[in-house]
Amino acid sequence: MRYGFLLGCLCWWAQLAGAEGIRPELQAQVLRETGKRYLHIGRLDKAIDFLGRSVELVPDDPEALHRLGTAYYQSRDYPQACQYWQKACEANASWCRGRVFMEAREVCSR
Repeated sequence: MRYGFLLGCLCWWAQLAGAEGIRPELQAQVLRETGKRYLHIGRLDKAIDFLGRSVELVPDDPEALHRLGTAYYQSRDYPQACQYWQKACEANASWCRGRVFMEAREVCSR
């Protein structure tokens, strides 16, 4: 399996994210990065899980919010995608620019 090594690393990161004594910000970062990798390989269920857990720890992380919105968008859950994209924009306006946001605006205005 071509992604075997990557998934093994993701499992290790996930265990680290749940370890006691690690600052919530670091846990959230590990969860966000793991979610990004799952999003990249198309494992949307896992991406939503990890990114959602990251957002629970740091609710105003614009990157995690944006990527969670993207995972919901790719899952065709447009209302959830729009909700998280809007939260990313509110957390940091720089996440409201570019092609992705223009596409999101079109989807979310329907």
